[in-house]
Amino acid sequence: VAAWVVINTTITADQTTAPDGVATSADSVLETVANDTHAIRKDYTVGAGSYIFSCFVKSIGGRNFQLVTQELGGGGSGGGTVRFNLSTGTVASGTGTIREIGDGWYRVSGTAVTAGASGIRVIAYSLDGAAPTFTGDVTKGFYMWGMQVEAAPIATSYIPTTTAQVTRNKDDI
Repeated sequence: VAAWVVINTTITADQTTAPDGVATSADSVLETVANDTHAIRKDYTVGAGSYIFSCFVKSIGGRNFQLVTQELGGGGSGGGTVRFNLSTGTVASGTGTIREIGDGWYRVSGTAVTAGASGIRVIAYSLDGAAPTFTGDVTKGFYMWGMQVEAAPIATSYIPTTTAQVTRNKDDI
């Protein structure tokens, strides 16, 4: 997540063990003390169609997590907002999925639909309960690892990539 745009947060790479068991490969996203939203965002170039976004997330200091997807340029039905309760492992609002992985990690997902090739923005928020705007705490936020974007309808198993698209054998679902 180091290449993401920060919004009242600080990203630090390689802070804890990721769900794949590789020591210190998951990044921390910690809030600043601003009384505002605390998030990171990234734009993805995609063509027209339906997409699913998924990542692995773990709470730091009891924070919840919100995933927002938006179509850049308009024209499609856009994205949506999904709020996840990381204490109970449930979708608190919106349409998305959450699955417990173990050791406090969850795999979460949401969708977006584009009409053209303008792209999609993904925004990942730290939440104080359900509140997106609050006075932050520099010791709280979330760990994030393994964000991936793929054609809908479901998130497949994690596909390790860095800068280029990867093709691999199909998942048996």
